[in-house]
Amino acid sequence: MSSSSTKKTPCVADSCKSLGILKCEGCSQIFCRKHVNEHRDELSHQWDEIVLEHDTLKQKINKQMTKKIIIKLFLSKLINGKEFQL
Repeated sequence: MSSSSTKKTPCVADSCKSLGILKCEGCSQIFCRKHVNEHRDELSHQWDEIVLEHDTLKQKINKQMTKKIIIKLFLSKLINGKEFQL
C-alpha cells in the first residue's frame, strides 16, 4: 500500500465520509486510516488461509510421495528376492 495520493479522494468503504490517505497497490482502492487497517487485516487473513492451504497440500503430496517410495522399495526387494523390512 502506498501513501502517494495527492488528490482529495474519499475512502471507498461504504458510508465512510473520511478522506482516503492510502492507496492499496493490489486493488487500487483508496482507504482512510481506519479502513486501511481493516483492509490490511483482511489481506492478512486471506494470506493466512493461503499459507494453510499450501501447507495442507504439501503434507498430502509428501504423504503420497512417501507411500510411492515405500511401494517401490517393497517391489524392488520383492523382485530381488530379499525380505522387506521397514
